[in-house]
Amino acid sequence: MSNAARHARANQIALSLTATETAVHLRIEDDGQGFDPSAADEGMGLSNMRQRAAELGGAVTIESQAGTGTAVRVTIPLQRCDERIAHG
Repeated sequence: MSNAARHARANQIALSLTATETAVHLRIEDDGQGFDPSAADEGMGLSNMRQRAAELGGAVTIESQAGTGTAVRVTIPLQRCDERIAHG
């Protein structure tokens, strides 16, 4: 949301957080200026988002094009409580 507020020039930001038995899903969409994710520089924080999700076994996907806004999806798998305890 910080990137959308600071860089996208978005008028609206939508956030949804859902959970299933196996994962938590976060989706952030904005109606801002968009960008080419393959050409994004490291200063945009995208690598940090991906790294944090990966540390939890999850993934980040980004859909965007210039002029069309951006959708960021984060999926983090859930582990059973006893698995977390066993692995510390």
